[in-house]
Amino acid sequence: MLMLPIIISNQNMTYSKKITHTFIALAGFVPASVFAQNAILQVDAGGTLNLENEATIGFKNGNLVNNGSINGATGRLLFLQDSAYIAGTVSPVVGKLELSFKNAGGVLMLQSNAGINNQLSFVKGILDLNGHKLELLNEATISGETETSRIIGTTGSVTKTVNLTPPNTLNPGNIGVEITSAADLGSTMIARDHEILTIEGSKGIQRNYTITPTNNTAVDAKLRFYYFDAELNNTDETKLQLWKTEDGLSWTNVGVDERNTTLNYVEKSGITSFSKWSLVDKGMPLPLTLLSYGASCSGDKATVSFRTSNEINVQKIVIERSANTSNWTAAGELAARYAGNGGSYSFTDNNPLGAVFYRLTIIDKDGTKMSSPVFAGGCSEFAMPVLLTPVPAITNLNLTYSVRKAGQSQVTIIAANGAKVYQQAVSAGLGINNVVIPVQRLTPGNYILQLLHNGKLEVKKFVKQ
Repeated sequence: MLMLPIIISNQNMTYSKKITHTFIALAGFVPASVFAQNAILQVDAGGTLNLENEATIGFKNGNLVNNGSINGATGRLLFLQDSAYIAGTVSPVVGKLELSFKNAGGVLMLQSNAGINNQLSFVKGILDLNGHKLELLNEATISGETETSRIIGTTGSVTKTVNLTPPNTLNPGNIGVEITSAADLGSTMIARDHEILTIEGSKGIQRNYTITPTNNTAVDAKLRFYYFDAELNNTDETKLQLWKTEDGLSWTNVGVDERNTTLNYVEKSGITSFSKWSLVDKGMPLPLTLLSYGASCSGDKATVSFRTSNEINVQKIVIERSANTSNWTAAGELAARYAGNGGSYSFTDNNPLGAVFYRLTIIDKDGTKMSSPVFAGGCSEFAMPVLLTPVPAITNLNLTYSVRKAGQSQVTIIAANGAKVYQQAVSAGLGINNVVIPVQRLTPGNYILQLLHNGKLEVKKFVKQ
């Protein structure tokens, strides 16, 4: 049997003072529902709207205004088409908030705070915090968030409070930050916001976390910070590092142990306390000046060479290599030899990868570690990491790459369904090449860019907005 929905079309419905309306879903029935189509569903002060047993209020070009009481701990708010908002003087609390807009650009805007008991579900659409707070209460989680269906808002936050006793690779509420610690952190509030912060003169990505545990000393924690490509804000994700602040003014570079540009996270261990965190493609100044650095190929061996000046309290220099600029291993190390003035260094990598990247990790005498910019090995056709800007792309995508030998390049863009949607031949010169790719006609979503040059293939991903 079906329970037919109440449809409010092209007119508003108001639950005013002393009026209570209850929607109940019974066993064997689909959830009882009311659909607001081209209308506002409003609960005035003194009015009550109860949603029980997963009863649903659906909005099709409709909006919700709550100035009274919405008791919907197990109910669902479902937004189906175009744009909508939640407003009012009283924060509604529901079991499930679902965005299932007809178009990918559909936006639900918060004009008041709100709470969720069970699930924030993204099928299609954007949730704009718009300066308000969305609380993930009880066991609430975020489900289905993607590059094109996600939380945005330069002001406002989504929060989750959970007991971490102790956490082991725990991502509370799927909010996007994973915490591991041997310590009992107690009740911990995590707030995620999307403000673009200026940190030591550089712009951060469009995501930050404020982590506030009850016990915040000697936590010896590992933090994995997730992000979307659409939040990179033109930063270079191959250089992202964790930064933290205690007061919102002074920032400290915490560094990075691991980057994964496929799964989109930056990870750091040995964290002693929590506060506010962000990602910036900038590290602290090196305790020396790198005058030059690079790698060349000789037969089946690679030679990493670099020149320094102003070496201050440097103990050693570790040469690290990576196939993907995310996972690094030590190829070898050199003792610092030129205190003060600096000098020339050379290291032979007897087992270079076919396509390899290098970086120099400088270790101070007090154990502090800082890394140089990433550079490609001499046995790679590409002399530096391939760069795509801006991300997300709207009208044009700028491709920048450097090759060791001039020749013919081919650029191919592949959609998420595997279809080739763009192809271009490029006559690449020795050194840096810049290619402007028109993407305004591409459907918003995730894409793969393949760059083929002299038989060598580089693959990058990007988002079209």
